[in-house]
Amino acid sequence: MHANIKLLEEIYSLGIKLINQEERKYDWRMQARDNQKIPQWDWRIWLLLAGRGFGKTRTGSESIKQFVQMGYKNICLLGKTKEEVRKIMVDGQSGILSVYSNKEKPKFFASQNILKWKNGAIAQIHSADSYESLRGPQFDLAWVDELAKFNNLDEAWDQLMMTMRLGIPKIIVTTTPKPIPLLHKIIKRSDVHYTSGNTMENKLNLSKEYLSYIKNEYEGTNFGKQEISGELLDKITMWSDNNILRKEMSTSDISQLSNIIISIDPAVTNNENSDETGIIVVGKKNDEFYVLEDKSGKWSMSEWPKVCAELCQKYKTNNVIAEINQGGDMIEQLIKMQNRMVRFQGIRSVHNKIMRAQPIACLYDHRRVFHIGTFTELEKQMKSFPGFSKSPDRVDALVIGINHINKTNRIFSSII
Repeated sequence: MHANIKLLEEIYSLGIKLINQEERKYDWRMQARDNQKIPQWDWRIWLLLAGRGFGKTRTGSESIKQFVQMGYKNICLLGKTKEEVRKIMVDGQSGILSVYSNKEKPKFFASQNILKWKNGAIAQIHSADSYESLRGPQFDLAWVDELAKFNNLDEAWDQLMMTMRLGIPKIIVTTTPKPIPLLHKIIKRSDVHYTSGNTMENKLNLSKEYLSYIKNEYEGTNFGKQEISGELLDKITMWSDNNILRKEMSTSDISQLSNIIISIDPAVTNNENSDETGIIVVGKKNDEFYVLEDKSGKWSMSEWPKVCAELCQKYKTNNVIAEINQGGDMIEQLIKMQNRMVRFQGIRSVHNKIMRAQPIACLYDHRRVFHIGTFTELEKQMKSFPGFSKSPDRVDALVIGINHINKTNRIFSSII
């Protein structure tokens, strides 16, 4: 009898512990850091600018949960695309559905792009890419995620503001900052609560490998200030005289490089309004990168493949990489007409020019890239990027080349 009673007590105690653990799992008040808690004053916009991995998505999800409990019922979830809203804000690891127990979880109707709570609250999914869909609905609460990367930034924001006309409307913005006018405009409003956050504040929930990597690669760089520290910079100047370093190398030194490639950003038209064809020769040895030559220019489609072939011969390499967003397979065909031995790699650029260039600028900041000589036109573009008025073809070719040998050293090896 006593043994049975003791067993029942142990089972009961274990059950209570499990219940308490479940309650703690969904009790945001016990887990949230101070700068993740809803500000306690009558703000209209809560602007949370924070580094990667800070916990912005979790903060947004938990805030929506709390406002629904307070009685807010007409909610807009706005992201770059509807797919991103669904995969990150709604159904992601830190999305809205993840912060509820199965018993309390709202229902997600994917075909209708809405979330429904038991108390009658409804959240609609909208996207900046289809900002016109914001004409018509009206809301008392909105959560905007990664505002700084929207394509139709100003249009989407203006349309959202026109919908916030019910009750005492609140807008939560969670984003990694970028030096864009809209963020500077929002932060100056008197009804905005501005919160900043650093990636390192959430280090207990991030892998040691990740933390070590971002510290080694980006600490002290403008990219790091933005993406890790969550700083809103006035302007990102990626390159200057301070980080464009030079070295002298003999022909013998160059021949010792483990990796040399010809990197091309081809122009596919040939008239007075055509862009230049960016042609940059880059090499690598150990953890250092070398810009060996800039042969960019207004070459015709019959000329630049010949220039490429001459550079292959000069640097004793058959490794060629080119952007093929425009031109496609024709780019490889033109190159191989001049040199059948070329080992060609076509690159389709997905991210915008600034996103592609930032990691390369970090390598310059860490004194790992050296120019073998002075390349006046290339460096002029670099120093004015990303504000360069024309297409920065030389910078594009530089970025394509260094980025590729940095990531895929195993694919190419120089033929000496």
